[in-house]
Amino acid sequence: MKDDPVSQQVLAVGITPLVPLPFLDGLVRARLLREIYARIAKGHGITLDDETLKTLTGVRGNLLLGCIFGVIWYPIRKLLRTIIYVLTLKECVDVVSEAVIRSEMVRRALEDGHLPARAEEVRQAMDVAVKRHAGSPLVNFLRRRGGLRVHLHRDDKVAKAVGTLATYGGFIPAMDAFSTSLEAMELQPLLTDGEE
Repeated sequence: MKDDPVSQQVLAVGITPLVPLPFLDGLVRARLLREIYARIAKGHGITLDDETLKTLTGVRGNLLLGCIFGVIWYPIRKLLRTIIYVLTLKECVDVVSEAVIRSEMVRRALEDGHLPARAEEVRQAMDVAVKRHAGSPLVNFLRRRGGLRVHLHRDDKVAKAVGTLATYGGFIPAMDAFSTSLEAMELQPLLTDGEE
């Protein structure tokens, strides 16, 4: 299959909504579409004049109504896009924080000898502790909830940043609750598959 430059230009058309200035995205889109249509026509041995290309790529509808709609819709669209970016960032931070907390819980359970024999009990204790005590680091940071700093086992910048996320994510109370659950497990005999 030969290289298709039209495909590359179509991808460029696809990112025109990212142009930050109102109406400029439409002008850039129309310009790219004119080039695509002209190239396709040339491949068929036909040359499209400017008037034909303007007809094929021009914006249809009432210009005044389009301007009014654009002025109203543009800020709303930008606001919605910003909200989506912020929520996506929040989700990423929440996932990192929870992963740190759960990883430390697994490390603690391994050190205390509860894994692999009590995997189901450890998982249940993890879930309960995370559900009751862990939360969004960003929300907790804004509420000024952090408490003691978490120091992970490495002293590099990434570990410090992750430790800060975990701190604001509720690392200390979640680990305390998890440790209490592990201590309670130590008091219970380990059931084998044949016992109930």
